[in-house]
Amino acid sequence: MTTLKRSLILGLMILMLGCLLAACASSDGVNGTYTFQKTTKIVKQKVDGVEEKVEKELTAKETGLKLDLELMDGGKAKLTVNGKEVTGTWEQKDDIITVTGDEVVYEFVLSGKTLTMTQGDVKIILSK
Repeated sequence: MTTLKRSLILGLMILMLGCLLAACASSDGVNGTYTFQKTTKIVKQKVDGVEEKVEKELTAKETGLKLDLELMDGGKAKLTVNGKEVTGTWEQKDDIITVTGDEVVYEFVLSGKTLTMTQGDVKIILSK
């Protein structure tokens, strides 16, 4: 396993562990189940001696992580990560979905049927 792949998986697992301690949510018309699709990370690499930033991607299958976020009526949410369930609450303001649980708050950006959470250089992408 490459160092980049290990780094992406570790970053993803740290984010998901935090989400397990929290939970996740949705809003009117946004209700439904969102499934983890992929993760991306910005990395630096040299091409012909020039350093540039590029976005590297790992799919859900490549990470081995199974994650579903269910946004329910009444602002309730359920997060399932590799079979373990955690509940919490959610609310929507414009295109921001805020998920709260156990005093931890996460923000997702809603775009169509996709939720994206960004922390540092790592993005977690969930889709309906």
